Amino acid sequence: MILNNKKRDYNLLLLVIIEILNIFIMFSFGLDNKIRYALLFLNFIPIIMCKKDKMIPTLFFVQTNAGLYDDLGFLWLFNISILIIALRKVFVYREKIEKKLAFLFSLIAFYELVMLLFNYTNLLQFFSFISWVSSYILLITSIESEKDSFTLIYKYFSIGFIFSFLCGLAYPISIWGFNWPTAFRYVGMLRDANYYSMNALLIIFGAGTYEKLTKKNSIIFIVLFSVLGFVSISKMFILVLLAGLIIRFLVVRDKKISFSKTIVFFLVILVSIIAVYKTGLGNLIYEKYIYRSERTSFLTGRDDIQKYYIKKMYDEPSVLLLGRSTNYSQVLGLGEDGNNVAFKNFVSHNTILDCFLSWGIIGTIVYLLFIINIFQKYKIHSSKKNENEFVCIIIVFFAMLFALSLLMNDAFAIFLLYLNILRNIPFNDELKKGDENEKI
Repeated sequence: MILNNKKRDYNLLLLVIIEILNIFIMFSFGLDNKIRYALLFLNFIPIIMCKKDKMIPTLFFVQTNAGLYDDLGFLWLFNISILIIALRKVFVYREKIEKKLAFLFSLIAFYELVMLLFNYTNLLQFFSFISWVSSYILLITSIESEKDSFTLIYKYFSIGFIFSFLCGLAYPISIWGFNWPTAFRYVGMLRDANYYSMNALLIIFGAGTYEKLTKKNSIIFIVLFSVLGFVSISKMFILVLLAGLIIRFLVVRDKKISFSKTIVFFLVILVSIIAVYKTGLGNLIYEKYIYRSERTSFLTGRDDIQKYYIKKMYDEPSVLLLGRSTNYSQVLGLGEDGNNVAFKNFVSHNTILDCFLSWGIIGTIVYLLFIINIFQKYKIHSSKKNENEFVCIIIVFFAMLFALSLLMNDAFAIFLLYLNILRNIPFNDELKKGDENEKI
């Protein structure tokens, strides 16, 4: 995919080499070897040196491997990368900032800063605030710029995800071999299995558009990333995947996709599942699902957690009205009183609820005005000309809003990246023009 191009992508090649080095070092010298941390600085080379059209795609690659150095990677590598790209857009490429959006965001940022000062606990919170601000600056400046290439984003995102999976194997294999304990959940190179599985879902439902632009068979991508997503042991992944595939192939499918191809796809999935369950890997996955079902509800406890936070908001009118800032060491404090041990260090797993917890009714209204204007400016809308992938990714997007906490300082940028996927899905009229310059 990389080496067979007439015009080689050296930026992507460098990112891949860095990940290969990381895998080699982890297996040869162990996870705690200091040599690995030198790779942290190597990651900034493509972020600083890449061309304008490669900035957002490179950020997609870095996001998939953001947990490469655990918290150090997620809090520094990913967030500083966002800051660098935001600065490059504003000061190097002179990207315009939409004034209305900038004003609405300034109100939110000022409110957040006041709340942060009021609830100050450590200096790291202010770095998170800077990263959080840079995410929105990047989002606002991207509106006035030209669209990034969908094929470039998809290529970087999918290859980065594959290396996220491969690098993530180094940790459990180096400790337990292939006999992983039942309680261990696979997260790739992200810190949470849900974010890992959501990446897989977006790649899966973007495969159809990628096929139209590059003439590559999307079934291969769908099957591959479905298998990689299943290892996360995420019920949400399975439910959203099945719902999306049914809609994609049976409800809004293209006329070009024959019924026979649809049957073949589901047969391939069925055969793959049977093959997995005939191996030790299948038994391991089965044990993990049973283990999680015994410990949590069908919704993995999200319903209980969200009910708890809603009750706490109504019990504390000041939180309902004003919130407690996106500093989650404070928001999480809501669940640490009394005997509510089950909720200790749990986010609400609902972005809408996060808004109320963070900024209360007043701040949430301003924030929603800001988001509505972003969607209008991004021209993300539904029409008969929209591609089927748009509908499916919208399903994934809303599943994230009600199942994940995307407002966290180090996770909002994931929302930013997903929004770029929505923005860059070509519609039928754009597909007619093709994307010949970026064929892979």
